[in-house]
Amino acid sequence: MLDPAQLFEKLKNKPRSVRSIIWEILFEGCRAHNASVVMDKSMDSVHHADELIELIPDISFLNVVRDPRAQIASMNRAIIHEYDSILNTLIWVMAHAVSLDISKRYPDRVLTIRLEDFISDQESVLTKVCDFFGIIFCLICLM
Repeated sequence: MLDPAQLFEKLKNKPRSVRSIIWEILFEGCRAHNASVVMDKSMDSVHHADELIELIPDISFLNVVRDPRAQIASMNRAIIHEYDSILNTLIWVMAHAVSLDISKRYPDRVLTIRLEDFISDQESVLTKVCDFFGIIFCLICLM
């Protein structure tokens, strides 16, 4: 169970922000389960990349790019986005532009993959992702 006093102790000397609190809570959950990798799949995280790099100096990013038509259709159905194709397209375009900027500024911290490539060749793409994060890929482990 999360202890608020412990959370405060861990964060008291770090920059204060909602993002730092959320990440520390996420890390606590991962520590409790002995996880070696922490992932946040939110597209909105790209807007906080600089803050995340400051909070977690060895952070790496997996940028998963999807066919924009499929991405916008998915966003239109999700409760966390707008129910409007034009607004969701603008949100996607802004996030994509920020992702490109992060990739240019931190090229060795960002791996970009296409979701469609993953779907058509899972083993090859997973091997790249695992190599990037320093994780051993084991096809037998996935079965």
